[in-house]
Amino acid sequence: MNTKSISKITRAYTFKMYPSKEQKKSLRRVADLHCNLYNAALQERINAYKKQKISISYLNQCKSLTEIRAFDEDYKSINAQSQQVTLKRLDLAFQSFFRRVNQGVKEPGYPRFKSKERFSGFGYPAHKNGFEFKPKFNKKGLNRGILKLSGIGNIRIRGSMRTPGITAACSISRKGDDWYCTLFVHCEPTREHGDDECGLDWGLETFVQLAYDDDGEVSFEKYENDRFLKEELNELKDIQSKLSNALKGKKSKAADKKKKLLAKKFRKVANRRKNKLHQVSSKLIKGHRVIYSEQLDVVQMTKKDTKKKSGLNRNILDSSPGSLMQMVKYKAEEAGIQFICLDTKKEKPSQHCPDCLKWTGKKELKQRKHICECGCNMSRDEASALYMLRRGRELSMNTALGTNVKSQKLRN
Repeated sequence: MNTKSISKITRAYTFKMYPSKEQKKSLRRVADLHCNLYNAALQERINAYKKQKISISYLNQCKSLTEIRAFDEDYKSINAQSQQVTLKRLDLAFQSFFRRVNQGVKEPGYPRFKSKERFSGFGYPAHKNGFEFKPKFNKKGLNRGILKLSGIGNIRIRGSMRTPGITAACSISRKGDDWYCTLFVHCEPTREHGDDECGLDWGLETFVQLAYDDDGEVSFEKYENDRFLKEELNELKDIQSKLSNALKGKKSKAADKKKKLLAKKFRKVANRRKNKLHQVSSKLIKGHRVIYSEQLDVVQMTKKDTKKKSGLNRNILDSSPGSLMQMVKYKAEEAGIQFICLDTKKEKPSQHCPDCLKWTGKKELKQRKHICECGCNMSRDEASALYMLRRGRELSMNTALGTNVKSQKLRN
């Protein structure tokens, strides 16, 4: 195994918080004040444009915040820089909205008001300015510590930090009844990698299919699709049905209980999925030095054209191909290996034979076998992974030799 370190970058590590009952009340109070600030700032922008055609900037609202803090004891009691973070999040929401408008998106998504239940949380922009993290180490490294929040006190936190470094910022969020903190750390990650080259094909029947070609000796390896959401789907539907019935009348304790149970179930599915993605991506990096895959456009893949496709879209999103590729990419950078994505629209790996590289025609989703007149006979996923490996090597060699890869045409 080889180990590679990269220059200092910023990584985010999430820890679970264990506040007391009084601290929970304080956290909720602070979160509610930030929610009110976000909604008030959004309303100010809307009114200013509707009435006077004026666009209010982030800096304008920071100045207004200073004036508000002078006479409002509630806002004066919480950290000023953390309030500026909330205003910055609103500003970023508007920047994203205008970017989508310029791109011609049909529904650009204007920033919305947020309820206290759906407000994501608040943050602190600098260490020892509203928050302070005191790490505690054991034999396995850093997995816990004390988080000191201004006006709230010391809170125990537990989690894991793969590469300790300099704590730069912090974000606090609530999920159900639980509180979490995300620490942004400047660090120099290191990661081991192997010496193999492989082609990688993502799919639903097989989560990840790997193909190897060592001087003509072809072999395959695969990771199964666990389908975490499908396992819990019937139970989730049952809880949602009971919640719907409970909400028909007045608000009740039963409805609140079902809401919390539903959120807990979805969180469990998300945690299991995220854990699987980290395990698979780490194994991929640990065993290889070059990985060839294809570019995945998840938005286009899950575009809802018909009701019949809703089940397929749900299965695609349940496997999180976008998150997998993102994890493989940043872990490959940490290990100093190559993660090369082929242009899917140009290469069409599922429509080409990995042996003769000829186009074999478009396959329907139910067609799970690849059979070519050249004698190649294997599963569709294996053929796609092997094609990407061989085609990726060919393109990489052409690039190394100075050939214009963009003008390369597939052999017919």
